[in-house]
Amino acid sequence: MKRRALLGGVMGLGGVGALGRLGAAGLQAGGDVPGLQALRATTASLDAIRGVDAHCHIFNASDLLVGPFVSEVEAKANPDSPLGYVVGKVAKVFQRFAPTAREEMKWLARRPLAQALAPSDAWMAQGRFMHAMEASAEDSDDRFREVWEAIAEEEPDAYEAFFDDYAQLQDRAIRGSGLAGSAFVTSNQLAKGVRDNPELANFLVTEELKPRSGAAPILAFLKTFVRYRYENAMTLMALHGGSSERPIGLYTPAMVDFDLWIGPARCSEATPSPIADQIALSARIAQATNHQVRCLAPFNPLRAAVDEGYFDLMEGAVTTYGCLGFKIYPPMGFSPWQNPDGMARRLDCGTRVTGARLDAMMERFFALCARHRAPILAHGSPSNSPGGDAARALLGGPDNWARTFERFPEYFGGGDPAVKVCIAHFGGISTPAHTRGWADRLAALMEVHPCLYADTSYLDGLLSSGAGHEALLERLTQALATPVVRERMMYGSDWSMLAKEPGVENYPVLLSRALDRIAIPAEDKEAIFVGNAFRFYALDAGGEGRVRFLEGAAQ
Repeated sequence: MKRRALLGGVMGLGGVGALGRLGAAGLQAGGDVPGLQALRATTASLDAIRGVDAHCHIFNASDLLVGPFVSEVEAKANPDSPLGYVVGKVAKVFQRFAPTAREEMKWLARRPLAQALAPSDAWMAQGRFMHAMEASAEDSDDRFREVWEAIAEEEPDAYEAFFDDYAQLQDRAIRGSGLAGSAFVTSNQLAKGVRDNPELANFLVTEELKPRSGAAPILAFLKTFVRYRYENAMTLMALHGGSSERPIGLYTPAMVDFDLWIGPARCSEATPSPIADQIALSARIAQATNHQVRCLAPFNPLRAAVDEGYFDLMEGAVTTYGCLGFKIYPPMGFSPWQNPDGMARRLDCGTRVTGARLDAMMERFFALCARHRAPILAHGSPSNSPGGDAARALLGGPDNWARTFERFPEYFGGGDPAVKVCIAHFGGISTPAHTRGWADRLAALMEVHPCLYADTSYLDGLLSSGAGHEALLERLTQALATPVVRERMMYGSDWSMLAKEPGVENYPVLLSRALDRIAIPAEDKEAIFVGNAFRFYALDAGGEGRVRFLEGAAQ
């Protein structure tokens, strides 16, 4: 297959993710998607939400060190993945084309749709949501095409290796769209093809592509790294806000900060989009989505140890920019408490950050969270450590958190703790071979620590069939048999990371049906999708998080 024709397949499959499914959902004139208009910045509408995604992402390649993360983390975890090979080889290209946070703020400010992009009932009824999505997709379509053209020229071996397996399926997809012969197929064109033939959406993203590892989802995943974050947010809203069975109405995307832990051991930021810019942009995105998207700021104790203004930035994230809490990533190299000096990192400015120094930063961070009753989302499975370091992978484990809770009862103790902590992925319950019993240990700790929560993010077994699906259901059944787990488990997707999995658009519905099979009480199911997250983020009536939420919406 000629490269230029192959690029047409890239464009079509990379762009169809949200637009194709929106077409299949009936977004023609007079169409509607329940859930996209679920949230208005008022008390009544906040209480009407039927689903909260407590763990998701909308970042792009300018927000993190893609190359070092892939080479030092992803490639070690999945050495046979063609995705890891390609992204590792061409990360610099993705980062070069990804819009920075500052560029995106200018983009949002100058677009005539910027003030009307958040959907309203009347706007939806006129069928204008699809038009806005298509208009905002034009820039990223061009950018994604340019990325692959650059890859083809600069890294031809990586380009060919990735697409050899997928070329035939992409050809079939384009032929199925009725657009065969086009040199480039944009997501606008493919969306029109889907509207004319809604069944095409299923062909492109589900059954036809599963036998060959799901080319369309992988391309859609890669596209998130060169899109505006606002576009990623709207795609997520379109994917999971459109189900009448289980619409998600509020999303809390987590920013991440791996800087200083991976890549060059420098004291200054290396990402093209500084954290301060990312936080400021998050407030703009909240406004542009009618506050259906409210982010979590990233806390990095290593950065805090070398940047005198860092805690002021973190405080401003919740007091000025409307962030609902914080995300931390212990397997980068730190524990919530009692950090060993063996994990110390020497930076290029001559600073050696010791375990005691990291402990001091974490204690100060916990105090900040307590002042504002801001919760913490922590990576919660023994995975994603730099270099595949087994010791680092265990730093965010349940026992380290238990010691932290016991050391700081003023923050984590009592029946209504000032700081709540969600251990993401429920300790890695989806991959039990690697969890070291974390899920069981977390369930036991929930009995004695009211501050402890978990989420359902990246349970990829939900998207599979057969033995893998049944095994996950068995583990969930066992975990949710404990009442306190049902009271602290929150729905989370881990999209955009989940975007590379076939069937990702069905994730909340599949979890809802899995909970029905487990036959937990209806009120507990509602708590997992809504109530537990409201308690975690203090969004209940009178909660500090609710006050911040509504103040931000009023600004």
